[in-house]
Amino acid sequence: MDNYTLVFNKADQQLSILMPGTDTAQLINSQTDFSSWSRAGTDVLLNDDYLVLLSGRCQNREGERLNAAQLHYRDATLLQQQLCGLSGRFALVVFHRPGGCLQAYTDKFAALALFYQSNDSEYRLGTMLNTVSSQQPYAAQSLFDYFYFHTIPGPATVRQDIYKLEPASQLSLSPEQPALTNVYWQPQFAGKLNSTKVALAEQLRRALMQATAAYRDQPAAGCFLSGGLDSSSVVACLAKQSKLPVKTFTIGFSEPGYDETAYAKVVADAFNTEHYVYYVTPDDIAQQLPQIAAYYQQPFGNSSALPTYFCARLAKQQGVDVMLAGDGGDELFSGNERYAKQMIFERFCQSPLFLRRMLAAGVKLGAQLIPHRLTQKARSFIEQSELDLASRLQRYNFLHQHAAEQVFTAEFLAAVDTAAPLRQIQQRFAAAGAVSPVDAMLFNDWKFTLADNDLVKVNGMTELAGVEVVYPMLDQRVVDLSLQLPPEVKLTKHNLRDFYKFALSPILPPATIAKKKHGFGLPFGKWLAEHPPLQQLASTQLDSLAQRHIFRPDFISQTVMQQRQGHAAYYGELIWVMIMLEFWLQRNTGGNITPQ
Repeated sequence: MDNYTLVFNKADQQLSILMPGTDTAQLINSQTDFSSWSRAGTDVLLNDDYLVLLSGRCQNREGERLNAAQLHYRDATLLQQQLCGLSGRFALVVFHRPGGCLQAYTDKFAALALFYQSNDSEYRLGTMLNTVSSQQPYAAQSLFDYFYFHTIPGPATVRQDIYKLEPASQLSLSPEQPALTNVYWQPQFAGKLNSTKVALAEQLRRALMQATAAYRDQPAAGCFLSGGLDSSSVVACLAKQSKLPVKTFTIGFSEPGYDETAYAKVVADAFNTEHYVYYVTPDDIAQQLPQIAAYYQQPFGNSSALPTYFCARLAKQQGVDVMLAGDGGDELFSGNERYAKQMIFERFCQSPLFLRRMLAAGVKLGAQLIPHRLTQKARSFIEQSELDLASRLQRYNFLHQHAAEQVFTAEFLAAVDTAAPLRQIQQRFAAAGAVSPVDAMLFNDWKFTLADNDLVKVNGMTELAGVEVVYPMLDQRVVDLSLQLPPEVKLTKHNLRDFYKFALSPILPPATIAKKKHGFGLPFGKWLAEHPPLQQLASTQLDSLAQRHIFRPDFISQTVMQQRQGHAAYYGELIWVMIMLEFWLQRNTGGNITPQ
């Protein structure tokens, strides 16, 4: 895809385009040559009245890929209605040349990022943060949010006054008005079952077949395969439609508890795929971590980015140009353990208030009188039940278990609202509307888990490896089917993905249906405790980070000590998050700059 930044000068009413690696913006007029853009993945329509840029893959419910001319770009209302039925990883920009007004749209999960800035003299919109502006100071709040989420959730970015367009959103920029955003699509979750479970299961299998059909018998197409439900489903549906063996790619580890290659092999053997495996080593981390950290447009701390990169790189080496990923299944069909856990609290909270108060008083008194593990556990349950759902989900977040003053410098915290991250999550729950707790959690995860984290991870690492990625699970036909399922069907008696397993059991091996969720986890903490080159790399980066006056030096040293004294995985993840931040700051600032 072509990366670009559009710059509109409000004084002379001229639109220019700035490409990466260039300092000079080129004026756009009727003679501007966009002939090479379509080959790179951006369809361009330019006439006397409009400039339309459609990047990525955009398709309707029939699976037909659309180009810019097929969109209702002249009428914003009709266009929004059309976008509600489209899926794919795409971004759309419509510029009305006579009026200088621009509208931009993201897909339903913002799988392609758009960044924007507007001030008195100009507005900018682009696909790369640093070409929109690399001069804006860092936002201390965003760096705090990064440590809280291990990513920076939109609409904020790491740079002050530059924003990221949220999922399923429209951005309006004009010469006279400030930037305005609105949501053009909101999921409508079903309250009751309007069909039989058997019929809906058949519809789901058909929808997944349709979502993968365009890649059957394509030698340049391949699939991520962890051996879990989602990636296995994508492989199964593609293999059943292909005459040629499907190419599948798996990451392995020598560490017990992390290696999933045996489960992936079950699926590969069942569907006779052309299967490839790469075993990641500690040396791989030491060699590639700086490049991976620096490649992201913002600090990004999800450690599974590294195995994702090696998997995509392996695919590229085998001639693959497009990878099918299984991301989204957990967030559509209730596949995360926290959904079942929170429903225990929700059911307890439905009991009569006077009963809960009596029980809470008794449990808290008992925990004081009898300080036993069981009484402490009971007290913890009562305390969590008294929180709202969003707060409960973040109960064990590191920054809710430790005071921010113990982690960050006073200078840094003076510019930060420590309550902002939780408030943002609570606002997302409120935006879900009057839906069940299960559906509210899914809606929350569509943003914070998918749009702000997992899709950022996979998009970045596949791009770095030189392959395109598509997400069959996020096809509109699959999303529509998931919305037809009431919460008690998606999550039955605490059985995660109960319906999904029922629907896919006719085509997946029994071992795959029974497998517990894992994914491409990384044993960084364990390797850090044993591998001297990794220890040296981490030490160097942490020493440098300590000079930035973001984290307290004693917090950094205590984290290293805890990691070495037996809490390798937990504190290893914190070290990963911090050194990824330092690598990114070094690449993007060239020195030790305190955020302003």
